[in-house]
Amino acid sequence: MANLQISNRLFSFIKEKEIISLDIDNEKKDFSFHLSDLTYLREHNNIVTLLVVNEGKLNYYDIVNNKITSGIEGKQVITDDGKWKKEGRQEVKLSKLLKLLNNKKYFALYDVDDVIFTKAFNKFIEVKSVKIKGLTGVFDFKFSTEISKIYDLPTGNSCGLLGDSCMRSNSSHDCKEYAEIYDYVPGLQIIYKVNSDNELTCRALLWECVIWGTETKIKFIDRIYGNEINTQMLIQYAKDNNYAYRMPETDNKKIYYKDEVINVFVKINYDFIKYGENNGTAYFDTIFHLNKDDLLLSDKDLNDIELQNCDGTAMNISRCSCCGKIIDDESSYTYDETYYCESCFDDKFFICERCEEIHPKDEAVHYNGTYYCESCLDRMSVYQCDNCGDYTDDYYQADGELYCLHCLERLGYAYCEECGEYKNDTISADDRICSDCATVRKEKEANNER
Repeated sequence: MANLQISNRLFSFIKEKEIISLDIDNEKKDFSFHLSDLTYLREHNNIVTLLVVNEGKLNYYDIVNNKITSGIEGKQVITDDGKWKKEGRQEVKLSKLLKLLNNKKYFALYDVDDVIFTKAFNKFIEVKSVKIKGLTGVFDFKFSTEISKIYDLPTGNSCGLLGDSCMRSNSSHDCKEYAEIYDYVPGLQIIYKVNSDNELTCRALLWECVIWGTETKIKFIDRIYGNEINTQMLIQYAKDNNYAYRMPETDNKKIYYKDEVINVFVKINYDFIKYGENNGTAYFDTIFHLNKDDLLLSDKDLNDIELQNCDGTAMNISRCSCCGKIIDDESSYTYDETYYCESCFDDKFFICERCEEIHPKDEAVHYNGTYYCESCLDRMSVYQCDNCGDYTDDYYQADGELYCLHCLERLGYAYCEECGEYKNDTISADDRICSDCATVRKEKEANNER
């Protein structure tokens, strides 16, 4: 269905309708399954035709080149050799076709080649066998209100979607650490199945919720994590008990109830909010919109918080970038747009005594019992002795180096009153001049005597 750009709405409309036949070279193959089982056909077909019966008349609706066409009044012009003529077909608006399909249950795909048909037929056999096993198998699922305890069970093998869940016990995502938040949702249960090794093989949340805009209370089986047999079994269980349910596709977050799509909401309490803010949040599949002010969870967009972060920080929670600890506004420290807890901040940074700005600790300079940044020490005319490494505001320059008074004297430097520099050569004890200046003085005196 590569040319079904126009049919995004059409496809979503009929994907839950049941197909009763595929036509291959005018040979009809009869069987029954849902169009959603054939989603891979979208990548192969250039032409897809829907066969619709309306008021006793058959009509073929072609979807090709982003257009929908049909025969006029259900009549298709045929050439002498039995082929369809393009002439005599009319373009149909999508809205008109949707209106026509609204009360139709069965459709047929037409013009599918042998390779696609083989894939479709194999898929059909797989789906039908799964449905049969799902409908005839023993319903050996368990129910529990200890949701976090069930999430903590090890994951078994060959368990379908469960093996890829970010909330499985061996997941690398942080959100799995906060499954306890589910325990704070009133009435929430988990339906699950384990193998002989007590490993989790299937699970789904069972919500007690209210249909949006009504006071009607229902139960809703959320996205099912398991293989196809368990998935079909739980969907059938939902239908048999008038529960709402969700289809297993990742991108289909719709809630189905008695063949209709609905929105729901769940009332929560402050304990839910408190846990999420103080600890973190799990990943919520379908009912993931949170309104903290009204204490509501819903699948309907509430223009507030979406509980779908795999790192557990959906409730505007900050974590220390160093140790990962959750921190609030009162206990958090920020440097270069990165958050730290108090302990990690103290390990990595310091606040300059003079400018009161934050600096990395490896840039700290200890002076007079406290810490400064280099820039402030320059402004204070405090420099590092090139000999001992200590910082001092009583420094002296000698031979191109800076020394503190202690090192200056220990290295034998003295102040020459003639040139004004510190030298470590022989100094005249009487005149306190360096040897160079003494030599120059003697030369001047000798010249004057001549």
